[in-house]
Amino acid sequence: MDRPKFIPNNDTLEPRLLMSGFNLFKPSTSYNATAAQLSTYQQRQQRINNLPYFLETVSPGRPLPASVVTSIQNDLRSVVGRLGTASSSGLYTYNRNLRTLIAASSVNNGNYQPVLTMFSKNLQSTGMPSATVQSLTNSVRQLAQVGVNTTTNSTSVVANDTSLILELSLAVGKPLAAPKLPHLAQADVVSGHPGYTRNPLPTLIGTYEANMTMLITNYQGTHIFGAGTTDSKGNYQITLKQALQVGHNRLQVVAVGPGGIGSLGSPPLGLVLMQSTPRGPTR
Repeated sequence: MDRPKFIPNNDTLEPRLLMSGFNLFKPSTSYNATAAQLSTYQQRQQRINNLPYFLETVSPGRPLPASVVTSIQNDLRSVVGRLGTASSSGLYTYNRNLRTLIAASSVNNGNYQPVLTMFSKNLQSTGMPSATVQSLTNSVRQLAQVGVNTTTNSTSVVANDTSLILELSLAVGKPLAAPKLPHLAQADVVSGHPGYTRNPLPTLIGTYEANMTMLITNYQGTHIFGAGTTDSKGNYQITLKQALQVGHNRLQVVAVGPGGIGSLGSPPLGLVLMQSTPRGPTR
């Protein structure tokens, strides 16, 4: 009996559909559960590091060309958090071509090239740099050739390899999650009025992924009010360096990872700077 092969659905490659032979079954995990597994920068790096393990799932002990796998891993690391969403129509066509490949008794140019073409086009649709698309496409083609030459279930192996790498590209390329809103340090809060302060340079306290740079900016992202770094547990405290204006201030929080990878911006962070109560005349 063929080992299960991972086939993406029409809209996204996150919820994997298990295929055994030619029978389609329901997803084994929910979309949210799968997406959550790769929500942080470190989780994405770990999944890339584990790529050889996943490539061996369909054919344990198969020979993997080290230089090709390393090239794929390097390309994936270069796009972590930097890609947009793939075209839904492109993924639909990819799936259709993939099913044709799986139904074939062997891999040939006629049934594999349409799969590889849509692999490339789906990566292009995310905004991936052309050189990276070409490099990944070449690597996947080489991996397929090795699979055809060295495995007895080459159709399963080639289909799984191509889908796995496309899925992983889209998953690790998604923008890093937006930070949750921080809160004012207790010493800076006007009693009974969360979000209100009389300190023009208050301290904000929050959490995110460990060892990331956190920026407090205006909501347009054009001015930085303060910056800090999360500790090993993801906690941070940032004292603003640019003063708030009296009245309502609309800010946001952005995380920045290694290599300048920026997260999505947080929801609006509303802070109100109240005027200090004037003192009465000295007698």
